[in-house]
Amino acid sequence: MVQAPGTAPGRPRDDSPQDFADAWRNLFAADSPYTRSVLLAIRDHGVPRGADLALVGHGEGGIALLNLARDEEFCRAYRVTHVVAVGAPVGHREPADPRTWLACITNRHDIVPALDGGDRGAAPGPHPNRYRAVYTGPDPEFPRCHLLRVYIDHLETVIPQVTRDVDEALTSYRGPVERTRVYRLENRAHPPEGHPLLTVPTTSVPTSAGPVDVPVRYYDSSAAHLCYPVDADVARSLLPDVTWLVPARFGRRALAVLSLYEHRCTTIGPYTELSLSVLVDDLWRPRPYDLARDLLRRVDLRRTGRYVVALAVGTEEARAVAEELWAQPAVHGSAEVLLQGGELRVEAPELGLGVEGGPGPGVRCPEADWVLYGRRGDRTVRTLVRADGRPRVHTRPRVRLRLDGGHGPLARHLQILELDTLRPGFVLTSPRFRAHRSAGAPLPR
Repeated sequence: MVQAPGTAPGRPRDDSPQDFADAWRNLFAADSPYTRSVLLAIRDHGVPRGADLALVGHGEGGIALLNLARDEEFCRAYRVTHVVAVGAPVGHREPADPRTWLACITNRHDIVPALDGGDRGAAPGPHPNRYRAVYTGPDPEFPRCHLLRVYIDHLETVIPQVTRDVDEALTSYRGPVERTRVYRLENRAHPPEGHPLLTVPTTSVPTSAGPVDVPVRYYDSSAAHLCYPVDADVARSLLPDVTWLVPARFGRRALAVLSLYEHRCTTIGPYTELSLSVLVDDLWRPRPYDLARDLLRRVDLRRTGRYVVALAVGTEEARAVAEELWAQPAVHGSAEVLLQGGELRVEAPELGLGVEGGPGPGVRCPEADWVLYGRRGDRTVRTLVRADGRPRVHTRPRVRLRLDGGHGPLARHLQILELDTLRPGFVLTSPRFRAHRSAGAPLPR
């Protein structure tokens, strides 16, 4: 059985054919990079000639596998018994072998299956080896309705009969699994995605959500940092009760930062992130205006940083990574983050907050590498973040934070600082940036 995923989220990528640009080519050219990559994987796996194959794909992966099933030479080498295309623009394409059982599963709200101009609701003529399931999912929002995890959920809860039908058709493939292998699709004619910032040595670290490669790499993200001057004593009350962890002071004020992220493509999957942090001085030798001097140093030599007071992330895997690798107090909470043009909008009803407005005119500023601090037991955990994204600073923002009665830790800390009554002193934005976060290093304080 060969399984192929759909288009990777985020912007077009040079290192892989699994993006929107190649998905479009895959639709019109049977000899697409994705199709060739899958063929190379099948040959590398050592599938013997004449073997039976079932091809199961989602979106771009579904049409790439159907391209193989339409290839007469491929069908002479292997017997393609089944093709299952989920959320894929199959149209009126037919396998080369008339004995191949072809199933198409489509959510009416999903516009991807209509990219070939076919009618998603059209019923095919009678055929013993054709199966089409067109249903209306509960959530009409695109691209969410196209996501693989959404289709999986619908197969379990909305259209369970379709699941039973397809499972019955694939009965001959049930049995002990002899070998499983995962392949990464690559375009070798281009440099690796994220080169040179993200081409760094990695190591696998176990977490409760499974092994994670660190540093965690962010290939396509957006961010806005809302920076508020706040009362230094109030900011100090949010930090751990240790004498040497103090906010960086600007007169009688400290700086609280509400960071809003939309991570579209990362090594731990796409997710949103809302973070509240307080700038803190050197943990060992705090001195006035340490921060100004530190900005002239490389990030790995800085002594100041931002202590993460509260964090909400959109997936359980991101929550496990934040707590277990970076010692940041994370909760799982969904949010919608939009940073586009002159608009900044966040809707997080589950967390009890929202942000709306515009950052206003801005100018380029240096890259925003930074140090993050968290706390685990009697140790402070220091994490380095390297970023590349042409950030801009906006000194006259028109942004407002709205608190809607949330009772989680993030909303509670925002209420303590009374940020919903203030405008940010300035805002930093990066509509498109890449970054990597190291594993946290425990410090003996």
